[in-house]
Amino acid sequence: MSDRLCNYCLLRSIRRGADETSQKVTVHASDGSLQGQDVFVHPPDHTLDLTTEPETGNHRSPYFVCWFMEISDHCCC
Repeated sequence: MSDRLCNYCLLRSIRRGADETSQKVTVHASDGSLQGQDVFVHPPDHTLDLTTEPETGNHRSPYFVCWFMEISDHCCC
């Protein structure tokens, strides 16, 4: 068994942490050159800036947490 969490379990962990601090988790299709899912944790009343820097592809939003290539619909640990 691996010590690392699968993406499904890692996202569940991020959501639990967000719930504890009354934050919202938004999963958005990545606009970058790599297809996948961008994850943001932010205040519930905050409008996200989903844009990226043209030169680097880095997110402008300070609420960006991580990027997943794929998120399964079940645990794969």
